[in-house]
Amino acid sequence: MRQRPYKLLEYVALYVAFGLLWIHGSDSLVAYLTGENTDLFATISRVKGSLFIVVTALFFYFALLRTSKSGQASPETGRFDLPILLSGLLLVLSAPLLGGPLSHFLADTLLVPHWVGLLLAGVVAAGIVLFLLAVYRQKLASRFDEHLSQEVSRREDLMTHFFELPFVGMALADPNTGRWIRVNEQLLHMLGYSADQLYALSWQELTHPDDLADDEGIFAQLMAGEIDCYQLEKRFMSASGDAIPVRISVRLINTREGVPEFIVGMVQDLTQEHHQQRLLRRETSLYNMLSQINQLILYSRSEQEVLQSACDIAVTLDSLTFAWVGSCNEQRHLQTVLAHAGKSNVDQGFDDLFALFQRHPGRGLSEKALVEERTVVENDSLNSPDYAPWLDFTKRFQCRSAIALPIRKNGRIFANLTLYSGETAFFGERLVQTLEEMASDIGFALDSIQRDKALEVANQVINSSPFVLVRWDNAPGWPVRFVSDNIRRWGVSPEDILHDSNVFEELIHPEDRERIAAEVASHLDHGALEYSQLYRMVLPDQQVHWVDDHTHIITNEEGDVVGFEGVLVDVTERQVQESRLRQAAAVVNSTREGVIITDAHQRIVQVNPAFTEMFDWTEADLLNQTPSVLRSGLHAPAFYAEILRTLESEGHWQGEIISRRKGGDSFPALLSISQVKDSQGDITHYVGVYTDLTRLKKNESQIEFLSNYDSLTELPNRHLLFSRLGNCIQYNRRHKRRSALLMADLDNFKDINDSLGHLEGDKLLVQVVQRFKTRIREEDSLFRLGGDEFAVLLEDIGGSEQAAAVADDLMRQLDTGFVLGDGVEVRSSVSLGISMVDGSTDSPAEVLQQADAALFKAKEQRGSLSFFSDDLTSSARRRLDMERRLRYALEHGELSLYYQPQWDIETGAMTGLEALIRWQDPEEGLISPADFIPVAEQSNLIGSIGRWVVLEACRQLADWRGRGIITPRVAINVSAQQLLYHDLVEIVAGALDETGIPPRLLEVELTEGVLMSAAVSPEKMLHELRQLGVRMAIDDFGTGYSSLAYLKRFPIDVLKIDKSFTDDLLTSREASAVVETIIVLGHKLGLTVLAEGVETSDQLEELERLGCHQFQGYLRSKPLPVNELEDFLISYKC
Repeated sequence: MRQRPYKLLEYVALYVAFGLLWIHGSDSLVAYLTGENTDLFATISRVKGSLFIVVTALFFYFALLRTSKSGQASPETGRFDLPILLSGLLLVLSAPLLGGPLSHFLADTLLVPHWVGLLLAGVVAAGIVLFLLAVYRQKLASRFDEHLSQEVSRREDLMTHFFELPFVGMALADPNTGRWIRVNEQLLHMLGYSADQLYALSWQELTHPDDLADDEGIFAQLMAGEIDCYQLEKRFMSASGDAIPVRISVRLINTREGVPEFIVGMVQDLTQEHHQQRLLRRETSLYNMLSQINQLILYSRSEQEVLQSACDIAVTLDSLTFAWVGSCNEQRHLQTVLAHAGKSNVDQGFDDLFALFQRHPGRGLSEKALVEERTVVENDSLNSPDYAPWLDFTKRFQCRSAIALPIRKNGRIFANLTLYSGETAFFGERLVQTLEEMASDIGFALDSIQRDKALEVANQVINSSPFVLVRWDNAPGWPVRFVSDNIRRWGVSPEDILHDSNVFEELIHPEDRERIAAEVASHLDHGALEYSQLYRMVLPDQQVHWVDDHTHIITNEEGDVVGFEGVLVDVTERQVQESRLRQAAAVVNSTREGVIITDAHQRIVQVNPAFTEMFDWTEADLLNQTPSVLRSGLHAPAFYAEILRTLESEGHWQGEIISRRKGGDSFPALLSISQVKDSQGDITHYVGVYTDLTRLKKNESQIEFLSNYDSLTELPNRHLLFSRLGNCIQYNRRHKRRSALLMADLDNFKDINDSLGHLEGDKLLVQVVQRFKTRIREEDSLFRLGGDEFAVLLEDIGGSEQAAAVADDLMRQLDTGFVLGDGVEVRSSVSLGISMVDGSTDSPAEVLQQADAALFKAKEQRGSLSFFSDDLTSSARRRLDMERRLRYALEHGELSLYYQPQWDIETGAMTGLEALIRWQDPEEGLISPADFIPVAEQSNLIGSIGRWVVLEACRQLADWRGRGIITPRVAINVSAQQLLYHDLVEIVAGALDETGIPPRLLEVELTEGVLMSAAVSPEKMLHELRQLGVRMAIDDFGTGYSSLAYLKRFPIDVLKIDKSFTDDLLTSREASAVVETIIVLGHKLGLTVLAEGVETSDQLEELERLGCHQFQGYLRSKPLPVNELEDFLISYKC
């Protein structure tokens, strides 16, 4: 403790008093004694100063000695001993008083210097002071020992009280043996030992074996002096054998000599703390689990994803070992496992668990929860009688607690979520509540997914329909609150309408806005609930469209009109048609319409003069006859039956009809028929009005031609290109096909047109069109877009390579010059831009923009072509290069045939060979048919290659037979493109005649796609091949446009199961079902069934079990070249 301030002031005051007395007293005395002798005065002053230093040093030593006892001042040692101090001070002051006379006496008697006397007096005084100090030091030591004894006793009392604190374990241990020296009651209570039991054990013996290594390691550091103390969490083993988590604080106490004396340890029981931590972790896990479930609700897109993710999330919770979801039937019994997840090996035993539920219906938590529609908890599965059938599973996988939670979908029990825990009594009230919330959230997610799917379907229906749904407010500008996405087909962005409150009103034609507003106001004034309007819209492309708007009025609870819901339909075509009909009616207004009246039994009772003039009949000729005499014979009976049905149901009919004049001539007419009824509603007459549409049809045709075709070249124009391109995009999207748009521009047409005149320029354009027409297919379209710009729409093509080939062909058509008027010859090249059109293309405008961009790039070099995509350009170039090399390969014998044997499954005998074409290219090596056959089909090489295959296979058969090598039949493949040449029968007949082999040894294979192609129409050709004696097979059966009808119509002998089904035969139930169906179908129709691509004995065994007749594949033999096959055939001896 610090000295009190007044103690220090005592020392300072004494020092000041002493100094002042010494200086003034001694100086006065010395001055008196020395008189005028200044030298003597100076000498004595120096001696006096030295004595002052000695005395003050002793004084400070004494003062410091009193305050240095253990750094503290006890009540006794800190007391100021005034008598001793005053005695010492008196002696010190007497030194100069005695020193003066003594120095004079010695100087007078002994003749010694004065300073000797003064020095002798100082030494005597100092000796007396030192003696007094020694006496005082001994007194202080005695007082200090007494105080120390009292302090030790007090500290021992404090130590005893601290050691027996009730909330913490305290212990002293021997640092060498580890045995306990002293422990308190709290430690005994904590560990469950008696004092004698605990004293017999060391701390190492009490430590959990898994914690001993860490404990001994840090204890070694303590004993080595590396640390003074340490704190550690570990486990002590209690008397009952339980592991008790504790936190120990250890300090080593050494003797004054530094020798370890004992260890002081403080032990804190962490059992409750760990329990609280587990509860906290569990709470955290619960909240994390609910958070993940909420995320699941937001982002999951399928029921299976929700249920599986819920199981995965659930088992992340501390102590949850397994989770599964099972659906139930109408009787609330478990039916199907929808999802499951588990830790370690629990998941592996799930099949056993679910099998138990099926063997014990109505028992167990899961079924109980389903039947009772509530959460069921079992917190002691090992001892529950209801859980007896599952006891083995419970013990094996430590599922001590379980909970079953019903899951609802659309308000009904849909499934059950069952969770298992390795802890007894794990599912407390709070946890059950949280899990019930989770089950409710899962049900909400399932409902949400179902709603989203329903909404998605509804949106798909809406977006694929011509109806645009709009909801707008009853406010200025008619701000839109909702619009269906299919308004994009009008070129209008839904986002623009929703974000700009005036867009909807601005779309309405300015001339119609005032009328529409007045009509709406009128409907509202009359309290209408809905109404219809017809008006025009000006779309972003500035095209005017007619819209038929059916609107429902929305009111609030007070009856105020707050908005409108409308269904908008684009009726532009209908309006245009009606407008054209009105125009046509104006053209024929000068003629009269023919009117015919019949009775209720359809007997003619009257016709007007215009009718007789129109039909060349007299009224007398027609009376009492039926209108059937006017029939042209060009309509089916169903046409007239539909007219009668419409008259009966609607009371009138109007439509176009082809009628016959008296002379037999047919002509088109617009016929309107109406019923005439009496007051009772009975039919009395029918009235028909005929309008001769002959001239109208002609005018319509001309008008349509002028609006859609170029007058110079008679080619379709840009307007028709947009229409056909739109249809092409839709077709490609539905059928996953591809097309291409080629935009062509004559490179130097402007120079020719400017120098020779527009008439000569027109002649050049006509000649260019004539050349282009000769190089495109019938199904392709050539357009003139204006000036010297043309477009070619290639529909349903294989890819960019075919488009490039057509473009290259068109470019070559301009290699020769053009002869114009007066024999002037000019030359022109063409640049071509190509855009591929597939299902991903958005609009005709986008395709035109892409093709135009590609054309712009091509014109940079003139006389070149460019794809919109550089990648497609590279692909097209590769195709052209492969076509060139394939032509060379066909001409120079680089093609060859490999043969793969076919086998009878039951006998193992070889039944045939399939001829497979191969191309050994000198640069790239062996090229797959999948790469070069499409090129051959697109470049018209397939006809030559097919002819070579037939002839080569027949020649090889003839060669083997001529050398005595017996072979089975050989199957050759025929593509759809080969059938387009209509010479397959002639090719096969010619090959058979040339080689002389029996037709039964040849088999022709066609795919389903070829058979079902209407463009190919192979039925007649197949029957002709059958007449030759050739066998027929359907290759890749089941992968194309399967139809049972052609199996009956076409002369088929063999059904070949595609390799894709064979590959999945043992792993896919769907593939196995398809294979079994094909085999059963073959049996029923008396056809041979052959499986392709058999590679394993298991596949072969399954095919044999299903009744398949034949197979081919790598299991027995890969495709072999001729030389290897010959050796095989000779050794096999077919």
